[in-house]
Amino acid sequence: MNRHRVLWIEDAANGDLSYMFGPVFADGSCDLSIAMSATEGWRQILSSEFACVVVDVRLPPGDDERWIDVYNESGHNKVRAKLGVVLAKSLLRPEEASVPVNPVPAWISPARFGFLSVEPDHEMDPLIRPLGVVVYRKKSRDDKQALLSVIKQVLNGHGPSH
Repeated sequence: MNRHRVLWIEDAANGDLSYMFGPVFADGSCDLSIAMSATEGWRQILSSEFACVVVDVRLPPGDDERWIDVYNESGHNKVRAKLGVVLAKSLLRPEEASVPVNPVPAWISPARFGFLSVEPDHEMDPLIRPLGVVVYRKKSRDDKQALLSVIKQVLNGHGPSH
């Protein structure tokens, strides 16, 4: 079986692993890498190719000054900073981004991105649609299939997911 490389950028991944990783592991189709900040996600994306990138909206900046600056401009507030969206915009719309990537890795496309976060649908749609990303799922503790569902929808080219 061909396993897909998947990057999950989620600061609470350690806590979420206990209930969200089980279905991904049992499915057996993915090699899951985890980044727990905008900096870690940025570095992994720039150094490796992934079939799917699942992003949380509320990320801490990590140790890169560019991400720290964006975070500081938000008043040190993950909800306002929306670093996951800023990260996706940096890759998918670098000409409009506060932290542009140059050059953008050749494998990057909106079809490889999905969001998994706690924001309601009506808040996410205007943030991700301009980026060309159509896969989003609201995260909840009761939804153990959420991560696997986002991964599958991205890999299969299906969206939107809510």
